[in-house]
Amino acid sequence: MYPSGVKDYLLELYRRRSEARVTLLAKIEGGNWQPSPKACHENVEIFCEHSVGFDIVRGWFYFDLPDTPGCAMFVAHSVVRTPQGVLSDITPQAGTTSRRYPFLEALVSDEEFFLIESSTEEGKLFYNEQDYA
Repeated sequence: MYPSGVKDYLLELYRRRSEARVTLLAKIEGGNWQPSPKACHENVEIFCEHSVGFDIVRGWFYFDLPDTPGCAMFVAHSVVRTPQGVLSDITPQAGTTSRRYPFLEALVSDEEFFLIESSTEEGKLFYNEQDYA
């Protein structure tokens, strides 16, 4: 079970799940640096440090769990917001995964985001409506 603040935040994420959107997958080409799979937080920090007008956006991939009604999973992730306001995922997908999952903005400070992420197992939050009954 999560600490009460995280449990409240998880309920808020679940209530906002309809806001989740699939982001564009952007491939970084050229230059001396390439983003690494499974290093989204570091990738966006390095990229935004060297790219004028791009911003870091922390959030969560949303996974509906259709075989388990009333349950969902949220996985910590970071993307960039382009100068035009478009959310783009610069982190290459590991392996042969081709499916893209909806991304939900965290809407908390970086400090709060990483505090919440540190209370999870491998950056995953599991929602179960029975925990809120």
